[in-house]
Amino acid sequence: MIFKNRAEHGFFILKIVNFIILSLISVTVMSPVHAWWDYGHKVISNIAERHLHDGTKTAIKSFSEGKSLEDLSIWPDKIKSNPRWSHTRPWHYINIDDKETLNTAARNQNGDVLKALVIQYMKIADTALTNRQRWQALGLFIHFTGDIHQPLHVGRKDDRGGNAIDIKWIDTSNKVNLHQVWDGLLIENDLSIHEYAKKLDVASAEDIVNWQTATFADWARESKNLRDQVYDFGAMNILRKTPRLGEAYALKNKSVAQERILISGIRLAGALNALFSEK
Repeated sequence: MIFKNRAEHGFFILKIVNFIILSLISVTVMSPVHAWWDYGHKVISNIAERHLHDGTKTAIKSFSEGKSLEDLSIWPDKIKSNPRWSHTRPWHYINIDDKETLNTAARNQNGDVLKALVIQYMKIADTALTNRQRWQALGLFIHFTGDIHQPLHVGRKDDRGGNAIDIKWIDTSNKVNLHQVWDGLLIENDLSIHEYAKKLDVASAEDIVNWQTATFADWARESKNLRDQVYDFGAMNILRKTPRLGEAYALKNKSVAQERILISGIRLAGALNALFSEK
């Protein structure tokens, strides 16, 4: 492009800068969920850390190279778009359709969240691996523990775990999808990670024992069993192409999302304590 003078060139540059700024603002407004689910994973890690034994904390510190559980919990989302780590993308979820069970569902040959949990869990305590390999396994395990407790990470294949279902959410004109609602919008609040973890961490000793005795497969089954409630949009939305989910849906489901976060943190602590407490 040829400019007649410096002023014209400067005006063109200004337009480009303004376009970039507006684009960034638009992305921030339209895509709030990633940050909020980062928040959710960090809350899970914070809850878990409250229940780790001293021996477990010492063992993790010996190979984590200064990385906190909170930082490790969001690392898998940050690297999955990297070509070197793109093979981990299927590890964040498992597809089980409504009429299928965990035993009858066709499993992804490239892996899924359930298989990844088993493999990464074994790697964490493997002293034959490098420290880097072990903290990477720990980060993946922490993150996938959170993922499998979100009901739509044990999702229907036809709607990609709710990603293909557009939603109008609580008095906004912006469309989100159902998966985003459960990944973060339900737990949106003004509390810090520490404050929110403290608020949720009210499990009884009996609950802790019951939750920690469940297997990885049990975790997946629980999430699938919650899906009927997740997809219950109410009678007002039956004929709507794009369901409108408001305060009633949030009120009914926020406590479910919060409990899944709490259970996830308690189970994460239990799994890590089982690896290291007697070592």
